Amino acid sequence: MAAIKKDYLVAIKVAAHSIVGVSGSLFAPVLSDQALKLETNTESVEQVLMQMPKFKQTVKATIAWLQAVSDALG
Repeated sequence: MAAIKKDYLVAIKVAAHSIVGVSGSLFAPVLSDQALKLETNTESVEQVLMQMPKFKQTVKATIAWLQAVSDALG
């Protein structure tokens, strides 16, 4: 079980790192900051779970913002 948790934590860290890069390219600094916090705090499942509500909220806000920009550009 510990090995599975470690694998998940590694996958979360890698995914968060990718989100940091992509969000920077999309001019989404708040998402980039939240992803960096997630990337650097993956020592335990509990740490990750504590960050997820704020991270999810930031993802939703970023998607809404990107949709609004897309709509404004036509």
